Amino acid sequence: MLKRIFYHLRPGGHAEFLEYAFEIVGADPAADTLYQASSLAKFMRSAFAGGAAHGKDLHSGRKLREWMVDAEYVDVVEQQFLVPLNEWPLDLMNKSLGGWSSLNWLKFLDGAKKLLAAGGVPLDETPGLLEEVRRDILNQNMRVYWIMYSVYGRKPE
Repeated sequence: MLKRIFYHLRPGGHAEFLEYAFEIVGADPAADTLYQASSLAKFMRSAFAGGAAHGKDLHSGRKLREWMVDAEYVDVVEQQFLVPLNEWPLDLMNKSLGGWSSLNWLKFLDGAKKLLAAGGVPLDETPGLLEEVRRDILNQNMRVYWIMYSVYGRKPE
């Protein structure tokens, strides 16, 4: 897809891509410990396994820079952003961003049933797991971030 976009850009034109790495990191060691023991962590492990079972790499955000360079973009820049899972941050900007983040992920969960099944979660256990994950997402003690990648570059003149 990056090559097709490159083809349609005029010389000197820019393209930017935003992608989650579908990876969670704790704000501190205690938050990371809480996350590792959570249903959200189980969900993520199952989602990775389900993606792999379908030949999908859920860490594609990490590869955007390499893909852009391979597609012949120049002046490629990669930035990583930490997006709060929910409204746990104290500062208003990150609190708002976390609110939008939790809303997006809550809406995503119901669409992940097949991904979880492919990752080994039995269908009869899926509703319970998803309910626990919803609670984790809304739990403001779950001080974790999603990693988002912004990668941009331009077509040479």
